[in-house]
Amino acid sequence: MNSQKSTYLTPKELKRYDNRQGFDLVSSRKVGLPVYKVTLQAICQIRKQIPPIEEYVLKAMDAGLNSEDIGNFLGLEQEILKDAMINLRRSEDIDLIAPEGSSMQVWQLTQKGKIPLKEAQTIVPEERTFEINFDGLLRKARWYEQWLLKPRDLRQDEIIEIDPSPNKPPELPDIKLKDVDEIISELEQKRRRKQEQQEQQDLLALKAIERRSRFFQPALALIYKAKESDEVQVAFAIDGLRSDKHEEVFAHSRQKL
Repeated sequence: MNSQKSTYLTPKELKRYDNRQGFDLVSSRKVGLPVYKVTLQAICQIRKQIPPIEEYVLKAMDAGLNSEDIGNFLGLEQEILKDAMINLRRSEDIDLIAPEGSSMQVWQLTQKGKIPLKEAQTIVPEERTFEINFDGLLRKARWYEQWLLKPRDLRQDEIIEIDPSPNKPPELPDIKLKDVDEIISELEQKRRRKQEQQEQQDLLALKAIERRSRFFQPALALIYKAKESDEVQVAFAIDGLRSDKHEEVFAHSRQKL
């Protein structure tokens, strides 16, 4: 344990933290817990709301109208109709199909294109980029709302740096699809509460890591000494709450403050 001065705790904080059975709270330190900001490439299934013109085109084709009749029926200019047809072809909702017994190909709904008629949505596979946090101690993808510190912030404010365990950046196999999906779903729900969301996405696969940068989560290290022995335990308080998981991993890493 180094000679750096203890962080001052208010009487209220002392009462909150000095409650470990058989131990006394003897010191505290400002620390930075390791967190990586990771930019991921992922494959998603995007559920987009169909633009009104494309929805009307699907309905007209389902009613048996051909592409020439659709423009007249809906009163659409040919350029607008052409753009809508191109978009529907790209999304595989329509295709040129030869009716049974005919050599002529006409535009028809695909099986996929019949789904939006019921749901008013279209489903498109798409590659997207997401930024997540990866806890360097817990070795788990998470999302931290609070401001993360840069290495220079620790040096300027004399904050102790805690090393990851193991001391290496995350690789793609370390990042679980389920954890990333939970993060993205939570962020999407928050966005929907703030503004109307025009699409939904299902995470299918993690493709690659584009970037990863090391940051630090501000925390308070609490140093406890046993009342009847020389045993020392180090706990961590994040946003005023002790984190048993960080304490356990730190103890197994055999790091010293």
